[in-house]
Amino acid sequence: MWFVAWLIACRPVDPASPSLVIVSPADGSTVCGVPMHVELDVQDFTLVPLSDGADVEPGTGHVDVYLNGQAATMSEALSFDIPDVTPGAWQLRAELVNADHTAIEPYVGDLIYVTVEAAACGS
Repeated sequence: MWFVAWLIACRPVDPASPSLVIVSPADGSTVCGVPMHVELDVQDFTLVPLSDGADVEPGTGHVDVYLNGQAATMSEALSFDIPDVTPGAWQLRAELVNADHTAIEPYVGDLIYVTVEAAACGS
């Protein structure tokens, strides 16, 4: 019995898994597209500028952002704007990638749906 307890106590602890959540806009909301403001919550992953791959450290990278499956922007910030999103229905997807732009494993991302309307921009 003591051997089993020793094995459990001595096994390596997995580091926390990275996470990404789109905080704003809210899923299903109607928003302004000039610009579309996006806020993220990223945990257990350090956002850094895009790299050529020479000095990539594990657990670091940036966020790739897609609108309806098309690349919209890359960001190393938790809050950013996507300029000039035209009115209509949009799928907004954000995913964590390594600093050299390679995918992280396992996949970490979030996906929401929003509607862009000029009326949401105010005056």
